Amino acid sequence: MLRIILNELIKGWDNGLVQTEVWRWDGIGWNECIPQQEEDFIRADEDLFVTIPAVAGLYRVDYSRKPLEPLLVLPEVEESALRAELLHPAPFKLKEGTLWGYINNEGKTAIEPRYDYAEEFQANGLAVVQRKDKSGLIDSTGREKVKPVYSFIAPFSEGRAVVSDAKGYTLIDEKGKEVTPARADYLNSLQEGRALFSKQSTTGKSLYGYWDAQGKEVLPAVYEDAGDFAAGSALVKIKDGEYALIDPQGAVLHTYHHPFVGYPGDGLLAFQAEENGKYG
Repeated sequence: MLRIILNELIKGWDNGLVQTEVWRWDGIGWNECIPQQEEDFIRADEDLFVTIPAVAGLYRVDYSRKPLEPLLVLPEVEESALRAELLHPAPFKLKEGTLWGYINNEGKTAIEPRYDYAEEFQANGLAVVQRKDKSGLIDSTGREKVKPVYSFIAPFSEGRAVVSDAKGYTLIDEKGKEVTPARADYLNSLQEGRALFSKQSTTGKSLYGYWDAQGKEVLPAVYEDAGDFAAGSALVKIKDGEYALIDPQGAVLHTYHHPFVGYPGDGLLAFQAEENGKYG
């Protein structure tokens, strides 16, 4: 075999890749390709050579420059988010009873079973776990972000989760910190920056209002009933026979004088024209 160095031919090719091909004339055309190095391409700043069989004949060497292809840049994803997709809660039957842990897609134990119950990881990489009837949060490495001190932890919505303890309901952020020390008698998940809450009035009747994401009472508890915000509005009951659609600042968008009006859905609201009458 003969080796031909081509470095002099590609001087100045500082960037890119060089592809070479060697062909042999078979009497009709350049139809016989002579195999070269295993690599399809070699860099221009390295020794470039081709090999030719030690057999008499006509040979042709083709070479060309191929620009470097741009790298595909993947979006940055936190490690916890990647791992969370691969972990699944699973019950383990042990001598002391059934405990929950997490397995990966191959069924191997990723987080040892030590919980009375475990939920799926959420999009933020956190999962609710229970121990001795109390709920806490862990990340996908099994580290406790919130110790099991709450009687309930709802799924996160808009970066907040509703939690409850003996003092009532409040909100925590994704670091597990309570955003406010205030407590409500009841609290819904955050929707469009507003969380529906209720508290008892001096007459013992529950009234409804709205918190913001920081747990601030932006709309006081003055409504006899209320629903979550959706598409920029929420339905509230002002008093018997009077309902209203309000915006997030509490401004009335429309008033309905009916015995009953249901929550909006697909742009429509169910209602009764007469007490105990039919619905439309």
